Amino acid sequence: MKKITQMLLIACIAFFVFFYSSFISSQEINAQAVTSSHHNKGLPLRAGWEPWYPYKYLKIPSLQSSLTGLDVELLKLIAADANDSLLFQERPLADALNALKQGEIDIGMGATYSDERAQYVYYSKPYRYEENALFVLRAKDNQYPFSTVDALMDYIQKHHFRLGLKKGSLLADAKLNRFVKDTHNAKYIVPFANEAEGVKWLRDGEIDGFIVDRIAGSAIIWQAHADAEIMEHKLKMKTPIHFIFSKKTVSLETVQAFNEAIENNRNNTAYRNNFSWYIYPVIMMQATGKDWFKSLDILGAIFFSISGVLIAVSLNKSFLAALLFAILPCLTGGILRDAIFNNRPVEALESPQYLLLICSVVLVGYCMMTGFKKLMQLKRFKRKSKKITHVISDAHKIVKQLLVVCDALGLATLSVSGVMTSLMAKAEPLWLWGPFFAFLTASFGTIIRDIISKNERLEDVVGELNSEVGIIWSLFLSLALIFYATDIQPDLIRNLIVITITGVFVTRLLIHYLKVPNVYFR
Repeated sequence: MKKITQMLLIACIAFFVFFYSSFISSQEINAQAVTSSHHNKGLPLRAGWEPWYPYKYLKIPSLQSSLTGLDVELLKLIAADANDSLLFQERPLADALNALKQGEIDIGMGATYSDERAQYVYYSKPYRYEENALFVLRAKDNQYPFSTVDALMDYIQKHHFRLGLKKGSLLADAKLNRFVKDTHNAKYIVPFANEAEGVKWLRDGEIDGFIVDRIAGSAIIWQAHADAEIMEHKLKMKTPIHFIFSKKTVSLETVQAFNEAIENNRNNTAYRNNFSWYIYPVIMMQATGKDWFKSLDILGAIFFSISGVLIAVSLNKSFLAALLFAILPCLTGGILRDAIFNNRPVEALESPQYLLLICSVVLVGYCMMTGFKKLMQLKRFKRKSKKITHVISDAHKIVKQLLVVCDALGLATLSVSGVMTSLMAKAEPLWLWGPFFAFLTASFGTIIRDIISKNERLEDVVGELNSEVGIIWSLFLSLALIFYATDIQPDLIRNLIVITITGVFVTRLLIHYLKVPNVYFR
């Protein structure tokens, strides 16, 4: 009887343990099902973001609904294809990663792979690639002989190089990530909150350099007008970039749906356009913001102004007419272009320096020409009139050749400016609107000038090939930008800009000196 009682007791305990453990397991499974089926409840995926131009930013700082940027627009495009809606929450990077770990948000953007993060997030297929760059003070760049990651790490330790890094970020090189995490190297690493802080600390001498995404770093340096002080020291670190999903709230089915959407959209026009619209303007504004480009632009304005003076003098017009003939080719096309795109502020009106330069050149030129005319009317100069006539004739020829050269420079620089504005305004297709607005920016003002000055030979209409040169080369630039849209290489884009400017300039001069005729309807 005692044995029977013991057996019954053991059986009851075993049954209780089995029942309880089954109950607990089912509760855990149900809990897991509840958390991982967040996307099946019709609820939007909660996406964390922080300001990171040009990938994530508010177009209108006070308006959350104006959130845009390359990563944001790509996520919207992919999520729509995967039949998911989104709810964006602004969170600093470190906080967003913790929120993904805890299941407080569902998806993040712009992530580099790491084994540590892979424990609590799923990674999508790569949707773009990122290149890291080291930014240093331009004055000290020649002190840094390294050009590889290994050489950089060696230099940091030997010379106590203070390296700035964004908090919570992962770099494009696994060896460098391990170096940064090594506690023995903590004394060399200076964390900062964002790229703007990194730029400030570098300028203030608190760090010796910082590593960030090449495009984002270049953008913040350009916005801070620090190009003259800070430069990129190339290390060639490139890595794939992913969306990341919280394992606590997102199922593998959702991740798979996103992966399929990425593959479906990779060669899609809308997908490629986002790269063109958000990355190219940063690179092109950097390139066209350089001193060499500004010098060409200023030189073109000076000679357009001289041209206006010469036209006014030859037609016996007033100073106001000379000013008008100078301003029209310099400003008309750009103002009309900005008006069409509703760009604010209008580039030509952003600073008075450009207009003041034109006015100054016209004033000096007009005074010189009118003074010379009065001088020629004096009796003592009339005796030498034949000799002076030859000198004047030679001077006119020289000025005419200079005007051709500088008109070609103006055409070259403004053609690139037209393509760049088309990108910033998201005009699509670029191969059509790029050349059109290049023509509008570079040639429209000269046509209006010739019409107003009653020039019977409108050079852009019946003269040598002129506007056509800018249109052809801007078409070349537009097609090249489209071709490299998803594999953007800043150095290549800058080279394409230089090639386009050189191509327009050289082609225009060859046409003039070889007297290549225009194409007419017969």
